[in-house]
Amino acid sequence: MPSLFAFLLGLATLLLPSPGPAAARRKDEKSKSVPRVATSPDMGRYLLLGVNAGVAGRPGTNGALLSDEKWAAVGFEASAVRLPGANYWWFGGYMDFIQVLPNRASRLSIGPELGFGFLGVDVGLLGEYSGLTGKFNGGLQGRIMLTTGVAAVYLGAPCLYDSEVRALRAQVQAGMVFKVPIFMGE
Repeated sequence: MPSLFAFLLGLATLLLPSPGPAAARRKDEKSKSVPRVATSPDMGRYLLLGVNAGVAGRPGTNGALLSDEKWAAVGFEASAVRLPGANYWWFGGYMDFIQVLPNRASRLSIGPELGFGFLGVDVGLLGEYSGLTGKFNGGLQGRIMLTTGVAAVYLGAPCLYDSEVRALRAQVQAGMVFKVPIFMGE
């Protein structure tokens, strides 16, 4: 009787599907069907499209982050990021368009981004067109962010050249970005 049990157990082991090759096939099929919305952090290239909502204003005094002069800021962001390996480093580039509502300023920023795990930074060229004054100003923007890839919280410092006073005008911007990660392949 024990030999019959061993025989049936061996036969069942051979006939039942093995999860190893099936899982490998699913992974191969998954990597071939790109682009696709990412559901796990696979190594490779990603396109992230999202919406941005936050607050912008002048830096505060006496340790305050923002002064009493604050404005709502909404916009869109696109990032192209590469996860090169399982070491948690990521790098890429971003472009965002922000509309600062009360003063009708439209901002476009583009530049590189780099991160390790949940922490990231980006630095970019910044252009702003003011609907109130009709003037265009250029400058730089730097941001530090905590991100999961799908959502990010950031604190930024846009600095624009003000042609009237011939100096950089610093601002502060804080907000959240919600993104859809699209896996583009390895």
